[in-house]
Amino acid sequence: MNKNFLKNILAVVAGFLILANMTGCSTFAEKTNMLSDQSATDRSAAIIGVPASTLTLTSRSPDGSATTFNFVATNKKEYTCVIVGGSLASLGSTSMPRCAKKGDPLPAGTN
Repeated sequence: MNKNFLKNILAVVAGFLILANMTGCSTFAEKTNMLSDQSATDRSAAIIGVPASTLTLTSRSPDGSATTFNFVATNKKEYTCVIVGGSLASLGSTSMPRCAKKGDPLPAGTN
């Protein structure tokens, strides 16, 4: 690889790290969240075991590097899902959603 290319990549990464440190990691993650509502709905529906077309997103709440999504299904059941990542700080990568019926505890996970 070209040495200048590697230097540029390292400079960009260093810039992100400095910016994240200056602004606070959770604030930086919240403000740079790239996770779309449709992506969250599709991924959460797969975990819940229903078609995405049967879920309606009712709220979205970022908290640091995690985002909580609340859904209501066409059968009136309500679900809460948490997805970690999706920001520039995580380079857009995300965890699998952890979902539960509203009021039930979320399953244990690594996120």
